[in-house]
Amino acid sequence: SSRPLPGSQAVTLFLGGSRDSGVVVSTKGMGPEMSIALKPGEVALHTAEGDSIHLKNGRVVSITTETLAIKATTAVRIDSPTVEATGEVSDSGGKLSALRGHHNAHTHIGNLGASTSPPDQQDTGA
Repeated sequence: SSRPLPGSQAVTLFLGGSRDSGVVVSTKGMGPEMSIALKPGEVALHTAEGDSIHLKNGRVVSITTETLAIKATTAVRIDSPTVEATGEVSDSGGKLSALRGHHNAHTHIGNLGASTSPPDQQDTGA
């Protein structure tokens, strides 16, 4: 569904030729044009504020927005061999960088009651 901005243009089809059965199949806002250069076979959906979903060739879906909110009543499942993040990762328990810092600095009590050295293998987040 969509709610075009006032002044937008629309392509309307009238089913059976009846003006009582109009269906809008496409709209074009009167603001700035979409900044995504589509290649043959690609599709994009965008808003007047610049948010977009771009279905690219090569089976890539690119979403551009300020805040991406996903609401699931049961679960969110990511089935991928790799999940990457360029920013800070956190949950209700805190930030991953803080957990990494605790891991890198932790020691254990050795057999003679003295603390061991920090781990030989430091977690760099890479």
